[in-house]
Amino acid sequence: MTATETEPVDGSLLRIDDAISVLLDADLSRLTEDDLLELVRAADRVTRRLAAVDHRVLGEVIGRGIAESRGYRDIGSLLAQLTASTLSQARARTAAVAMLGVRRAVTGGVLPPLLPVAADAARTGAVSIAQTKVIADVVRLVPESDQPTYRDLIDAELTQHAVAGSDSVTLKQLGTRILAHLHPDGDQPRDRQADRHRGISLRELPDGCGELRGRLTPTCLAVWQSVLHPLMSIPAPTTFESEPAVVEPGSDPIPDDRSIDQRRHDAFEHAAQRLLAAGDLPATAGSPDHPDHQPDPRPTRSPRRASHHPPRRPPQPHPSHPARGRRQNPARRVRPTPRHPRLRPRSPPGQPRPTVSVVRPR
Repeated sequence: MTATETEPVDGSLLRIDDAISVLLDADLSRLTEDDLLELVRAADRVTRRLAAVDHRVLGEVIGRGIAESRGYRDIGSLLAQLTASTLSQARARTAAVAMLGVRRAVTGGVLPPLLPVAADAARTGAVSIAQTKVIADVVRLVPESDQPTYRDLIDAELTQHAVAGSDSVTLKQLGTRILAHLHPDGDQPRDRQADRHRGISLRELPDGCGELRGRLTPTCLAVWQSVLHPLMSIPAPTTFESEPAVVEPGSDPIPDDRSIDQRRHDAFEHAAQRLLAAGDLPATAGSPDHPDHQPDPRPTRSPRRASHHPPRRPPQPHPSHPARGRRQNPARRVRPTPRHPRLRPRSPPGQPRPTVSVVRPR
C-alpha cells in the first residue's frame, strides 16, 4: 500500500485550504500577462477536479445510505441542510453523481461509474461541470432497453467533443441529434396523459366566424385524419370572393389555389354537412331521443346558488322616510326636533312635545 492511500483525508483538505490561502494573499501585480492567463487555466483545472472529488464523496454518502439513516428524504435534502443551499441547487449538484460517481454493489464491492470516459476526464480536469451534466442528461434520456448498447458510445463520443473544446450548448445540440437518430419517431405518447389533456374549444368571434382549438388523443386524431384526407380533394364551396368554376367537357381541370389549412377547413365543413344529411344525430342535444322523456319546463338553477343566494326582494321604503326620493312640496322643508335638551321646547306634563317646523321661503 502506497503512502498516498494511507494518507489521512483531513490532512489533504488542510493542505488544499492552505494552498488557497496562499493564492488569495499572493501579489498578482508582479505577474506578467502570460503568467496570469496560465493561472486562470490552472485554477479552472483545479475547480474541475474538485467537482470530481465532490462526485466521489457524494457517491460514497449515497452508497452508505446516510441520508435515509438520519431521517432525510434523499441526498438532496441532506446536502441542502449541510451547505445552506436550496433544494433545487442541491439536487442539481447531485444529478450527475449517479452517472459519474463510484457505486457500491450489494456485496459491498466498488463498481466503476456508469460513464467511465467522462468520469476519467473529470478527474483530470479536462471537462467542466456543465459539460459532464449535459453528457449525463443525454445518457439519461436514452430508454433503459437501449442503455447497455448505446451508453458507452454516447459517453465516448460526447466526451471526445468536450475535451476538444465544445461548450455545453454545442454538446447539448450534439446529444439531441444523437437521440433523434436513435428514435426518429420520438417517444411513445402516454395514453393517460393524452386522455387527461384532451379537449376542444369552439369560440364565436365578433365578426361571426369561429375559432377552433383543441388537443386530440391519438385515436381521435387518426379518425379525423382518415375522414378529412379524402375530403380535401373536393373543390371548395362557393364564396363571396370566388364564383363557381364551370369546367367544360374535355378541358383541363382548374388548379386548386387553396392552402393546406383552407383545404382542411373545407373538408371539415363538408364532413359536418354529410353528417347532418345522414340524419344519424340524436334529436336531443347530447342525449338520445326517448319517447317517454319529457323536458322540465321550469328553469334550471344550481342548488348551491339557490342555497347561498336567496331570491332578492324588491326594495322597500324605510319606515322613517316613507317618501324617499320624492318631495310632496319642494318649497317646504321640515327640520327635525333638536336633540340638545336646552334647545327642545318644554311642554306641560302629560302632553306630547310639539315639533318645530321651519319654512324657508323660495
